[in-house]
Amino acid sequence: MVETVIPSRVDHHPPTGADGAPASTAPPPGFLYVPDLIAPAEERALLAWFAASPLWSDVTFRGQTARRRAMSFGARYLAQGRRLLAAPALPPELAVYRDRMVDAACEGLGRELALAGRTAADLALCTALRYPAGGAIGWHTDNSAFGPTVLCLSLGAGARLQLRRDGSPPLEVELAPRSLFVLAGEVRSAWQHRICPVRAERHSFTVRSSGDR
Repeated sequence: MVETVIPSRVDHHPPTGADGAPASTAPPPGFLYVPDLIAPAEERALLAWFAASPLWSDVTFRGQTARRRAMSFGARYLAQGRRLLAAPALPPELAVYRDRMVDAACEGLGRELALAGRTAADLALCTALRYPAGGAIGWHTDNSAFGPTVLCLSLGAGARLQLRRDGSPPLEVELAPRSLFVLAGEVRSAWQHRICPVRAERHSFTVRSSGDR
């Protein structure tokens, strides 16, 4: 069985209720966190595969080169114009992990919420990111060019994921190496998220579908 963990940390200034007590830190609707989705040996094999790949490219946003590099399969997102461009198909070496991520999302959230009318095969748009020490990604909601579910596997160094809605104090989730988080439903469409600066090199592997139906 997949173990689902409720986020246990909030921002340094947690919200309080009317009585002054800390407000609930329950995860937003549609959020799932699964620790240890893959084994340490599998993580090492994935990181070695990423290190050997020649497909990495710089990430440019609003004319600036970001402190992370990307490798895309199925499609790659072009910030200028906010559209998807063709990319190589997902190789079998990565497809096995994509399948496990999708299975865990369906088990933890239910197939209806996790797939949102898609099939597992539709989740074929995959992006690997490499963050150097100090690398981060700011507040955002994934573009509507992508589908209604985002699945992300963390590799290498741990990271801090923060989630917020409508300017409220953010929830903070510690992303352990080899863990999976999923954004579906409300948290995918109505919340923003970011990765805070990492202390050491980190990789992520994100799986999505196209927003087109």
